[in-house]
Amino acid sequence: GFISDTQQYHEEHEKTAKLLGQLLHDDPNIRFVVNGGDLVQESSATEWQAYRQITTKYYSNTVPLVPVIGNHDYRYDTVLANFNRLYGHESTQAHYYLLDFGVMSLIVLDSNIDILTPAARDAQTKWLEAQLAAKHRTQPIMVTFHHAGYTSGVAQYLMPAPPSYIRSKWQPLFEKYHVKLVLNGHEHLYERLKV
Repeated sequence: GFISDTQQYHEEHEKTAKLLGQLLHDDPNIRFVVNGGDLVQESSATEWQAYRQITTKYYSNTVPLVPVIGNHDYRYDTVLANFNRLYGHESTQAHYYLLDFGVMSLIVLDSNIDILTPAARDAQTKWLEAQLAAKHRTQPIMVTFHHAGYTSGVAQYLMPAPPSYIRSKWQPLFEKYHVKLVLNGHEHLYERLKV
């Protein structure tokens, strides 16, 4: 399953969570739920607690929750202390990681290019290429990150650095290594694009 931008919209998140819970009950083939970033609005401990209560009640006790870092998750917590308290693990310390589900791999990236240092951006892109090179011949690969490289939404104009970087640095790698699907949030709209 995929949701995104739950932010401060706790009532809407709860409605979505109920639907997810029902889907998980009806379809045992759903193996995980991705939240495509902006899990919370201001990154306060109180917001994270409200977010966590909803996820735990409806779906994260049933299947793993795959959290993606969005720009709001950095808002007033630039070191992601609250995020790391809930979801930190030694394999996710850089906020990008690979999950191997046997039949497919899911790569999670931090697309907050305007927040990351140049060294951190380069390290992540180098890591991405290594993962894609290692996995692309053995299983399908999906990738998820918060900002869309391509969209008809307006948020791309307010934060132009992530889409520009994604199109110039990551998109060629996705094409080279035949990534099957890319999932994004940020724009608060639903689109399906074939680039």
